[in-house]
Amino acid sequence: MDDALKNIGENITEAIIEAGDDPLAKIKKKGDEVMNKLDNVVSDVKSLIPSTTPDPHKLKHPGVTGDEPTSPNVQMSSTLSKIQAWLIEQYQAMCVAPVSMLDTDIDVPLERIYVTPSIKELKRVQKDRNGVHQTNQSSSFSNDVRTYNGLLLRDGKPVNTIYIQGNPGCGKTTFSNKLVLDWCKAQSTKVASKKDTSSATTSKQTAKPIAFDDLDTLRDYTFLFFVSLRDYSGRMCSVTQMIEEAIKCKQLTCDDCVWEHNCLVLTDAADEWYHAEIPFPPPTDSTCICHKDRAMPQYLQPNNITNIITARPWKRADLKISDTLTRTFEISGVLDYNTLSRNVFRVLAEKDCISKKDQQTKSTGFLNQIKTQNLKNLITIPAMCVQLVHQFYVGRLTVGSLCALYVNMLDMHIARGLQKLQIQDFNTGEKSCGDLPEIFRTETIDYVQANLSLVYSASELAFKTLTDTNKQSSLVFRENKITQYMTKTELDYFLQTGVITRKKSLALCPEKNVPYMFVHKTIEEFLSSLYIAMNQTEMDAIMHAIQLAYCDSTSIMEIGQLFIFTCGICPPAAERMSKHITDVITCDMESKLHDNYECFSFRLFTLGSEAQNIVLDGIIKGRQTSMRASI
Repeated sequence: MDDALKNIGENITEAIIEAGDDPLAKIKKKGDEVMNKLDNVVSDVKSLIPSTTPDPHKLKHPGVTGDEPTSPNVQMSSTLSKIQAWLIEQYQAMCVAPVSMLDTDIDVPLERIYVTPSIKELKRVQKDRNGVHQTNQSSSFSNDVRTYNGLLLRDGKPVNTIYIQGNPGCGKTTFSNKLVLDWCKAQSTKVASKKDTSSATTSKQTAKPIAFDDLDTLRDYTFLFFVSLRDYSGRMCSVTQMIEEAIKCKQLTCDDCVWEHNCLVLTDAADEWYHAEIPFPPPTDSTCICHKDRAMPQYLQPNNITNIITARPWKRADLKISDTLTRTFEISGVLDYNTLSRNVFRVLAEKDCISKKDQQTKSTGFLNQIKTQNLKNLITIPAMCVQLVHQFYVGRLTVGSLCALYVNMLDMHIARGLQKLQIQDFNTGEKSCGDLPEIFRTETIDYVQANLSLVYSASELAFKTLTDTNKQSSLVFRENKITQYMTKTELDYFLQTGVITRKKSLALCPEKNVPYMFVHKTIEEFLSSLYIAMNQTEMDAIMHAIQLAYCDSTSIMEIGQLFIFTCGICPPAAERMSKHITDVITCDMESKLHDNYECFSFRLFTLGSEAQNIVLDGIIKGRQTSMRASI
């Protein structure tokens, strides 16, 4: 092209020099020749550059087929756009919040009851000058995270792995769902019609900025993949494989170009995921591609991928964690439980067409009772706050221990099932129920008392699945597993009560044959403790099952909530469980005593601290009841 332009310049110069008797005519003639040559050069240049502007006559709406070939670039963009559009549609349809475990039929848009949680960054354990491990803790205010930028970035740069840990019911999944919805808003090009959320109180009427409103941060991530690890427990170990399977099940094209973009991969409930058993030799149709007994799934490691992992605290106690590539946060409840309780009252009252004045009266009465009974330690936990509000709303609030709260909740579940079926009691026949726990005699639970056989069946299922050494069926189970411990009729009854559910989660590719599960893991753990209390004559067999299921330093961390409930319901069993916890941790520490690696020192510190917290929590909960455990 440079040579062509040089020749054109020389020709123009020649035309000027040769100007004579008829200079204008000659220049015009030479100019015409030059323009023709210039047109030819331009045409040649254009032929070397692929057109980036499609013919307007050949434009078609994405998804409409035609005879015209589509360039690879346009096809790639269309494929990615379809995946993103599918994700947004899926998330917006599935992100609803059950207002209460007591009535899973009341689903409302998450934003109607959502309240910002308390999220603080945890610092790694560091050695002081004497070599003693100490936790580098800043003030709670400085650690409080209120933006997505503060969560996802460190010094303005993305982090590969982010752990969000929290105890049961503190709001891990709810926060995950809110993050998903905010990503949808950030990516949507159309102005979505605003749903009626005016009846929900989201913040105090102050000038303070709204937490986590920096959607621009989320807009930088082309894709957000939400993976419910419970759905893949015992079946699949690669997060990439989980996501690509979900995309393909929607008959969308998935290739490596997806992972070239900035992605958020949000895996929820890592503590409910277990690796599949590894037979030898491995079968040819195995979905496991690592053939290793992993504590965590395989995550994507490229710098443009940010993995967010939610779990109970014990899950990461045994993991080696990088300081530079990893951040850990703790979610400990809501910042404003008053707002959460008012939001729940509004939703419940609207269902019953109660006036705003009566709503306000009930809400004020509830908060006064919480203050009088000093229940702030429970109400700051979102799941407990919702249950307390619901129980107060129907006039069933029990003031007492955590166990009393759960047995009252169980009684209300049974009452709900009877009301839906319009029957007096569940005709399940007589079944030996063993010893009645003390809590059954001290609480007013008429529906539980009248349906002990049904309660026993549920508690047996809960204990047997929770302590199943095949972890695949400990939280999610098929019908043939359930019918080992209860009849099909009893299962149908429990589906009506809401204690057992088949409700789909926010899964990218929900299973056609949706498995069964307890409405919340804490319900399963509470029913398991009831089973222990009702079978004290079989205590040796029960403890043997517990020792097999929680046999090492990793699995023993899972026992926490079961131990806490057992402290309040069956102190003799709790004493034996406490000894088992101590023995397992001590044995693990002794085996690692001579390790000089810092990672093992940190691991021992964390495990010992977590085990101590479990035992202390059990003692505290046990003292809230009339029973005492000598631990």
